[in-house]
Amino acid sequence: RSTNMDPVPRHILSTYFLLCGGKYIVSILRPVMSAVCYAPDAWEIDPNRLTGNQSVEENMKNITAVSDIFVAQLTSHQKRQVPDSLRRVCFLLGKAMEKKFKAAEVLQAVGGFFFFNFFCPALLSPTDFGVWTEAVPKHALRGLIILSKILNAISSGVRFGPKEKYMAPLNSFIDGHVESVRNFYRLMVSTKVAADKSTHDTRISQTSFEELLSTLGSHFPQISESIRAKNSAPPQALAALEKFLRKEGGISMELGEAAASEGDGIPQQSSGNRRKSIASLARSSSGYGPLL
Repeated sequence: RSTNMDPVPRHILSTYFLLCGGKYIVSILRPVMSAVCYAPDAWEIDPNRLTGNQSVEENMKNITAVSDIFVAQLTSHQKRQVPDSLRRVCFLLGKAMEKKFKAAEVLQAVGGFFFFNFFCPALLSPTDFGVWTEAVPKHALRGLIILSKILNAISSGVRFGPKEKYMAPLNSFIDGHVESVRNFYRLMVSTKVAADKSTHDTRISQTSFEELLSTLGSHFPQISESIRAKNSAPPQALAALEKFLRKEGGISMELGEAAASEGDGIPQQSSGNRRKSIASLARSSSGYGPLL
């Protein structure tokens, strides 16, 4: 059995997460970005890529230290509370999956989606996601790639194997953080968390609303076909959704670059570095390519 999500719902959810969780993701990742970008070139842990007088052991300490910063930012739930809208999506995803999968599989799948389609893409393209407004130094890019590998391993609980031997010394570090991240996952899918009153204003701007409509509209043929095939909703509900999307402009709108807006989930960057369309970011982040 596979818990992999189909591309269409994954894209729609990724778009929604980016629209509603932009400020949250900045609060988590900006301290990490500061540690990586403002530090000297001290992140490479592959002996075959080392330059100068660098030490694998020292760089290993550096990369684990910045990984600790991320885990601390993520799991200190009271300090960095996840927006209620995102918690509710994770809760509903978990409830939907309970019908087919075991509890451990549900927990891992929902948490994996949260990492793989939300955090790691933002870490690998920080300026596009509004996490970082300055140019990312070349050495820092390599540090972010290694950090993403570590975070993926922690989120999945899968240790590094023979394909990436240089990462294997980090396995004990990964083992030490798996449970705290799983506890975070449990908070994300629990009824209690989903019922909490949010301390965040989860309203989004008109432009963000239009982007979400555009995403739904562009995928409406696939959505309607899937619903009809599974008989998962009455025909009148599907007709009502189509009518709503046409009325609001979702079906007729093109999916592409949208004007940057004030006050939505993703903070604005400087005028010289215009933000990409949320929809296009979601497309690229929904199952991003292999890490180098």
